[in-house]
Amino acid sequence: MTKDGNIAVVDKDNHRIQVFKVDGTFLHAFGCHGNEKPEQLDSPSHVAITEDHGFLVTDAGNNRVVKFDSKGNHEFVFGRKGSATGEMDRPSGITVDSEGFIIVGDFQNHRIQVFHPDGKFFAKFGKEGDQEGQLKFPSGVALTPDGHIIVTDRHNHRVQVF
Repeated sequence: MTKDGNIAVVDKDNHRIQVFKVDGTFLHAFGCHGNEKPEQLDSPSHVAITEDHGFLVTDAGNNRVVKFDSKGNHEFVFGRKGSATGEMDRPSGITVDSEGFIIVGDFQNHRIQVFHPDGKFFAKFGKEGDQEGQLKFPSGVALTPDGHIIVTDRHNHRVQVF
């Protein structure tokens, strides 16, 4: 939900984000299929709302995160395909903490990555496995009110709190 009470919906197969009023009235959409321009999306997965009313979209098919302003205009992109620090492989869940840090589920790298509000890498945790603290295809991320990170650990059929 946006700061002004609207609902942002990922329309994965149409490669866009749609925004609606709570009563279901369509407001606007942004994004289109592709990988040649920064505003294009390929199978977006999740969306998070920033303090400045913008949108952060995990662009799974393009292995990156795209930041849009409140009107849906592209602002910046970070990430690329890979497994090195700051790289991603099918990014999934995304959330933003109270300081603006961006927390991303790095699905096929079996980890969580944390980025500064400008998209620069900050930290990462998790590795593939089924032990406590290990992940197997983390898909959703959220925050508790006291700042703990909640991760849906898809192939381990569990939820972990960090």
